[in-house]
Amino acid sequence: MSSSKVKGSILTWRFTLTLIAIAVTVAVLTPIITYYTPAWTYYAVAISGNIPLAIMFIALIIGNLFPERISNKHVALIVATSIMAILIPGARPLVPDVLDVIYGARTSAISEFFSLAFGPFDLKYMADMFSGHITKVPWGAWLPTLSWWAMYSVAWLLLVLALLSIVRHQWMDIEMLPYPIGYVWSVPLITASPERRAKGLPIDRRLAIYLAGLLVGFLYTFVLVLKLLVPWLPDILGWTNTATFVSWYPGAIAIQALPNLQRIVGLMVVPTNLIEYLTFLLAPLDILLSAWIVNIALLITIQVLYLKGYYSGMEKIGLDRFEILGFTSPLKIFAMQFGIIMGVGLFWLLLHARYIGRTLKSAIAGPTREDVEREAITYRTAWLTILVCLINLFILYYAAGVRPFGAFLIILQYFLLGLSIARIYGLSPIGSLDYPYYMLPTLYYDVTTAGFNPELVNALVLNQRMCTGELVFNASYAAMFFRIAKDVGISPRDMFIALLIGAIVGGILQWFVAIKLLYTVGYGSLPRGLIEFWIATDALTPDFPVQRPWWPQLLVGLAITGVLSYLRARFVWWPIDPVGAALGFGYIFGVPTGMFLDILQPFVPLVTWIIKYLVIKIGGVRVHDNVLVPFAAGVLSGVAVCWFIGGIAILAIRVLPSM
Repeated sequence: MSSSKVKGSILTWRFTLTLIAIAVTVAVLTPIITYYTPAWTYYAVAISGNIPLAIMFIALIIGNLFPERISNKHVALIVATSIMAILIPGARPLVPDVLDVIYGARTSAISEFFSLAFGPFDLKYMADMFSGHITKVPWGAWLPTLSWWAMYSVAWLLLVLALLSIVRHQWMDIEMLPYPIGYVWSVPLITASPERRAKGLPIDRRLAIYLAGLLVGFLYTFVLVLKLLVPWLPDILGWTNTATFVSWYPGAIAIQALPNLQRIVGLMVVPTNLIEYLTFLLAPLDILLSAWIVNIALLITIQVLYLKGYYSGMEKIGLDRFEILGFTSPLKIFAMQFGIIMGVGLFWLLLHARYIGRTLKSAIAGPTREDVEREAITYRTAWLTILVCLINLFILYYAAGVRPFGAFLIILQYFLLGLSIARIYGLSPIGSLDYPYYMLPTLYYDVTTAGFNPELVNALVLNQRMCTGELVFNASYAAMFFRIAKDVGISPRDMFIALLIGAIVGGILQWFVAIKLLYTVGYGSLPRGLIEFWIATDALTPDFPVQRPWWPQLLVGLAITGVLSYLRARFVWWPIDPVGAALGFGYIFGVPTGMFLDILQPFVPLVTWIIKYLVIKIGGVRVHDNVLVPFAAGVLSGVAVCWFIGGIAILAIRVLPSM
């Protein structure tokens, strides 16, 4: 879906200052709103996680009132800046999560092993942060910690943006990765653009379908949100019945409630949430085909192993089988999945070595005129930015007590994961990871043999999703907005600058705002409370994240992706895509429009593949593009709007009056 050719820059000094002001406003509001929102509203991000969508709707309305001053390009850049400034990839708020980990680290029995990256050493600071009601923040004590995290955030975010600027041409202009969730943004940006109003064009039919979908999504979610808001109301959907449904997975029937299906030992849930199905309808047909074929093959493999004597007693176990299959022999699915996902980025680099080589050659020889006009930044600037960021990261890890080899493993892992997730997001709704718990550095750091020491403790905790993953997985949003820039007709350079502004402002400002709030109000008085503190100690337990040895399963996962990547690149007719295989091993979909977790089940990809196939077969591509896509995008937008408004209502009715 594209509206126009790319034109020159629209970033005037006035508009750039506007983007900075928006980034500052969003960065200040995000941690405050998140802490004041109860944790059960999608990890407290029902409001803050949907700020960019609310900004888009408001900006489009204003733009249509003043179409001579505001275009959809201005709106897209505003939204891009705000989505980077909130730092909430996959419904996980970075800054509150890290501060949870800091609190857990400093109040643990091994507090002395943690470096200053995990807060001041004196427990008094943690006690004050929990109780609050302190008007004067001890900035001197906190400055080393906050400075470390601000520099760490900016270094990773800049590295991600530079990396994406290198692969952008191949992904967006040549491969044309669609970024399915991007339709939530691009459909209204194109069909409700102020330019259409300025030209006096009639309402785009796709906009009407999008708005119909928005209404459906809003009303569907309103039933759940209203039940959470007013607990005594009847549960129309029945999702709060924990004897049948999983409490933390909306609309998923627990396998123990289905005795006949419970005998399929790899199966864990049966999703009934229509939002999940509509979300996957946006994914390409071949990705859905790959996902359900691989998932069924995996379920058959698990069942055969069960019949051979492995996983005995599994038929009597409910959702706990998820972790048993993930952690234990013989499959250790978390390790296999980790290899498959990391392999998506690794084997893309290997299969496109010539392209990467050309960018390096351009960086050394100097940019051509075409590169300067076409790219977000020159390849020389991009590679130099990556080099500077890598040096900064090594220095920061060393300052946190992690020696160079351990830092190398963490950086290598997240470099590949960031590239992989950005590419997976380009072909699916999956833009972040929860499971597996990033395991590459545990090849070097073994708690069972080394015991606790400062380097091991700091490395393994910094390696977790809460501390680093939630920074790197912003790559998925940044890549999506490079695609939206192409759809809307924005120059890549303008989009890069907008993303850069949001990344720098959010990556610095949020830390100081959050600490000020915690000292003023206190963890104990804030509705969100503490959520992710547990990882500070759980990351240091033996056989975490997977029972050792797990490297053979990781290599199997890498091999699967390698073979599929080669076959996909070599033979046009080969049906199984490595991205679909990654989804087939289980997926994590964590955005405020729904929480779909890393659970093995073939129902969603199979059903959506059938529906999508029939729509294209019967109605053609036109019906798919002009009806199905706008409707599904509208439904997801309606869900997000409902959570946003519902979150505000929960805040106003149940939270603020009690404070």
